[in-house]
Amino acid sequence: MQSNARKRLFQFHKFDLIVIVGALCLVAALTALFARIMHTPGNKVEVVSHNKTIGTYDLGTDGEYEFSDLFGSNRLIIKDGSAYVTEGSCSRHICEKMGPISDIGEMIICLPNELFVKVVE
Repeated sequence: MQSNARKRLFQFHKFDLIVIVGALCLVAALTALFARIMHTPGNKVEVVSHNKTIGTYDLGTDGEYEFSDLFGSNRLIIKDGSAYVTEGSCSRHICEKMGPISDIGEMIICLPNELFVKVVE
């Protein structure tokens, strides 16, 4: 008799499945809404190398900038309101694969060359 009670205690019903799917959809919708609200375009990029700000550039002005030091070099492109790295002297070129950034807080990081590009207000 005890085993029948256990079986009934852990059985799922159609209503349980509907509640679980509904809760997951609600969480997904809230996450998408939060991501849309937090999407805040920036208007400048700050370039930091070796813990020193070496430049602040306007995202509204297209340009091409080269940063070189003893560790290596990187080429930063600002075009159509976003910034991206097209060339890096580092071995893995991860900074080039990060893609364009334009929202406040987004960063491109090149650790071997100690270069950080961050979108600011």
